[in-house]
Amino acid sequence: MLVIPPGLSEEEEALQKKFNKLKKKTVNFLRGGTMSH
Repeated sequence: MLVIPPGLSEEEEALQKKFNKLKKKTVNFLRGGTMSH
């Protein structure tokens, strides 16, 4: 396990949330795109 300073981990969490949102958007977009064909 890596020991991450509180400040960094907070930033990482925010980044992770952003990334997850992006991933969901991409998946939904891909699903919608395939369904519309």
